[in-house]
Amino acid sequence: MAITHKLCGTDPRVVDLEKQSAERMFRKKEGNLNELHMAQNLEEASYLETMFGLLNRVTEAKEVATTEIFQLEIAHLKAAQKNNAERAQHLHDLQAEAVLSK
Repeated sequence: MAITHKLCGTDPRVVDLEKQSAERMFRKKEGNLNELHMAQNLEEASYLETMFGLLNRVTEAKEVATTEIFQLEIAHLKAAQKNNAERAQHLHDLQAEAVLSK
Protein backbone atom coordinates (compact mmCIF):
# COMPACT_ATOMS: atom_id res chain seq x y z
CA MET A 1 0.00 0.00 0.00
CA ALA A 2 2.75 2.38 0.89
CA ILE A 3 4.27 1.84 -2.56
CA THR A 4 0.97 2.75 -4.23
CA HIS A 5 0.75 5.96 -2.22
CA LYS A 6 4.35 6.87 -2.99
CA LEU A 7 3.77 6.26 -6.69
CA CYS A 8 0.63 8.42 -6.65
CA GLY A 9 2.33 10.96 -4.45
CA THR A 10 -0.30 10.88 -1.71
CA ASP A 11 -0.06 10.48 2.03
CA PRO A 12 -1.98 7.43 3.32
CA ARG A 13 -3.56 9.61 6.00
CA VAL A 14 -5.12 11.80 3.31
CA VAL A 15 -6.65 8.74 1.64
CA ASP A 16 -8.02 7.52 4.98
CA LEU A 17 -9.41 10.98 5.71
CA GLU A 18 -11.12 11.10 2.31
CA LYS A 19 -12.54 7.63 2.90
CA GLN A 20 -13.88 8.64 6.31
CA SER A 21 -15.36 11.83 4.86
CA ALA A 22 -17.08 9.86 2.10
CA GLU A 23 -18.48 7.40 4.64
CA ARG A 24 -19.76 10.26 6.84
CA MET A 25 -21.42 11.92 3.84
CA PHE A 26 -22.99 8.60 2.87
CA ARG A 27 -24.32 8.06 6.41
CA LYS A 28 -25.67 11.62 6.49
CA LYS A 29 -27.49 11.18 3.15
CA GLU A 30 -28.77 7.79 4.27
CA GLY A 31 -30.11 9.35 7.48
CA ASN A 32 -31.77 12.16 5.52
CA LEU A 33 -33.43 9.66 3.19
CA ASN A 34 -34.64 7.59 6.16
CA GLU A 35 -36.07 10.73 7.74
CA LEU A 36 -37.79 11.65 4.47
CA HIS A 37 -39.17 8.12 4.19
CA MET A 38 -40.58 8.29 7.73
CA ALA A 39 -42.17 11.68 7.00
CA GLN A 40 -43.77 10.28 3.84
CA ASN A 41 -45.08 7.28 5.80
CA LEU A 42 -46.59 9.60 8.43
CA GLU A 43 -48.20 11.72 5.72
CA GLU A 44 -49.59 8.63 4.01
CA ALA A 45 -50.92 7.26 7.31
CA SER A 46 -52.62 10.58 8.02
CA TYR A 47 -54.16 10.59 4.54
CA LEU A 48 -55.40 7.01 4.91
CA GLU A 49 -56.84 7.77 8.34
CA THR A 50 -58.73 10.73 6.88
CA MET A 51 -60.00 8.64 3.97
CA PHE A 52 -61.19 5.84 6.29
CA GLY A 53 -62.93 8.43 8.45
CA LEU A 54 -64.73 9.83 5.42
CA LEU A 55 -65.67 6.35 4.23
CA ASN A 56 -67.08 5.55 7.66
CA ARG A 57 -69.14 8.75 7.62
CA VAL A 58 -70.46 7.94 4.14
CA THR A 59 -71.34 4.40 5.21
CA GLU A 60 -73.15 5.66 8.31
CA ALA A 61 -75.06 8.22 6.23
CA LYS A 62 -76.08 5.52 3.75
CA GLU A 63 -77.29 3.29 6.59
CA VAL A 64 -79.34 6.14 8.08
CA ALA A 65 -80.80 6.98 4.66
CA THR A 66 -81.69 3.33 4.05
CA THR A 67 -83.45 3.11 7.42
CA GLU A 68 -85.37 6.33 6.77
CA ILE A 69 -86.45 5.15 3.30
CA PHE A 70 -87.58 1.82 4.78
CA GLN A 71 -89.60 3.62 7.48
CA LEU A 72 -91.14 5.87 4.83
CA GLU A 73 -92.13 2.87 2.71
CA ILE A 74 -93.75 1.25 5.76
CA ALA A 75 -95.68 4.48 6.47
CA HIS A 76 -96.86 4.58 2.83
CA LEU A 77 -97.97 0.93 2.95
CA LYS A 78 -99.89 1.51 6.19
CA ALA A 79 -101.57 4.58 4.70
CA ALA A 80 -102.48 2.60 1.57
CA GLN A 81 -103.93 -0.20 3.71
CA LYS A 82 -105.96 2.33 5.72
CA ASN A 83 -107.23 3.97 2.51
CA ASN A 84 -108.17 0.59 1.04
CA ALA A 85 -110.03 -0.38 4.21
CA GLU A 86 -111.91 2.95 4.19
CA ARG A 87 -112.81 2.51 0.50
CA ALA A 88 -113.97 -1.03 1.13
CA GLN A 89 -116.09 0.16 4.05
CA HIS A 90 -117.50 3.03 1.97
CA LEU A 91 -118.29 0.62 -0.90
CA HIS A 92 -120.00 -1.77 1.54
CA ASP A 93 -122.04 1.10 2.98
CA LEU A 94 -123.07 2.22 -0.54
CA GLN A 95 -124.05 -1.34 -1.49
CA ALA A 96 -126.07 -1.70 1.71
CA GLU A 97 -127.77 1.62 1.06
CA ALA A 98 -128.56 0.59 -2.53
CA VAL A 99 -130.11 -2.67 -1.34
CA LEU A 100 -132.24 -0.83 1.23
CA SER A 101 -133.44 1.78 -1.24
CA LYS A 102 -134.76 -0.83 -3.74
